[in-house]
Amino acid sequence: MLPSEPKIFHGRESELSEMLELFVQGTPRVAILGAGGMGKTSLARAILHHAEITPRYKQHRYFVAYDPATTKVELAALIGSYLGLKPGKDLTRSVVQRFSKDPPALLILDNLETVWEPIVSRREVEDFLSLLTDVKHLALIITMRGAERPAQVNWTRPFLRPLKPLEQSAARQTFIDIADSYHDPAQVDKVLSLTDNMPLAVNLIANLVDSEGCSNIQPGSLYFIVPVKSQDQSCPSLRGFVEPLVNAS
Repeated sequence: MLPSEPKIFHGRESELSEMLELFVQGTPRVAILGAGGMGKTSLARAILHHAEITPRYKQHRYFVAYDPATTKVELAALIGSYLGLKPGKDLTRSVVQRFSKDPPALLILDNLETVWEPIVSRREVEDFLSLLTDVKHLALIITMRGAERPAQVNWTRPFLRPLKPLEQSAARQTFIDIADSYHDPAQVDKVLSLTDNMPLAVNLIANLVDSEGCSNIQPGSLYFIVPVKSQDQSCPSLRGFVEPLVNAS
């Protein structure tokens, strides 16, 4: 089953347009890069469901999240499960052969850094990506934290630039879509200043405001919980989940 199309999606019109143009030109191989919480997955989901993409690939659209995979073999097995392949010791070649025989397809590999970042598995993961991109009619999109693309792949040019924080207007509209528009605009901008306009942080703090109100959100009333995956030095303003220090009565 495919993930849903993002219902709240602002400030990525330029990147979306750039990616769609690459599809017009041919069969792209694109890396969506950026710090944690920058909206890489949302952009990939927007492409997945776009009106120009859906009729082109129809049921041959695959969105694979790599959180469970830690090796190339597990990565191939995960893709194979989406393709309906029988489990095996190493499905690398079976996956490539299946894509080669099938009609044109779009494969999105989300959070690929999970399996690519460990040095011990990096080369074999890159070799697998290279085999996938040998399939001429297979469009490939990956999302990864950071600013480095895997080697061994002829990524389509011009490269998509790593995602940056949202413009203020986009951050404000995202906030309003979640927390409604009755809040004092000055207070909204003050609260948004705590997020550096990073999409995930905006989303989290907007949901917090929706339950607590703007006036209760102050720098001194927030603490940050850092999950292992969110310990990303490239996103100093985002510390996982934003929660208020309120009385739990």
